Amino acid sequence: MKDLTTEEVLKRFKHKDLTPQIQSETNQVYAFLKINDQEFPLFARIYEGKNLLQLISFFPKQILTKRISDTARLLHHFNKELDLPGFGMDERSKVVFFRCMIPTFQGKLDPEIFNSFYNSLFHACKQFAEVIDAISSGELSMDDFLKKPNKK
Repeated sequence: MKDLTTEEVLKRFKHKDLTPQIQSETNQVYAFLKINDQEFPLFARIYEGKNLLQLISFFPKQILTKRISDTARLLHHFNKELDLPGFGMDERSKVVFFRCMIPTFQGKLDPEIFNSFYNSLFHACKQFAEVIDAISSGELSMDDFLKKPNKK
């Protein structure tokens, strides 16, 4: 177990072959996940009291205004099916995100638990990026998605 500090989060990101930086305005660690030739911004926030570490990755494309409802339905569907739900969207910014809240014990971060949550976040972004983009851009309707066999 390691003390939950900004330096430790930087180290964890570097272990994942990321190039982390510190956002000066928020003191959050951030980097970019490279998935399918796209960059997904990833932020890490240490909560006051150091009891939680939030990892949140934003999908790179904005949701078309007329696709907000279908996108919300899709994310709800995924969260219902996933063992570790974490999809959400910011309707004002029109962006989809995946968020993990990593619990700590007495301000200590377990590197193996961090790896498990990080890997879940990475795989959720990778596995669902294509269909989220298709729904949020209008290429595919939610009704058509639900009719497809072997849907993600």
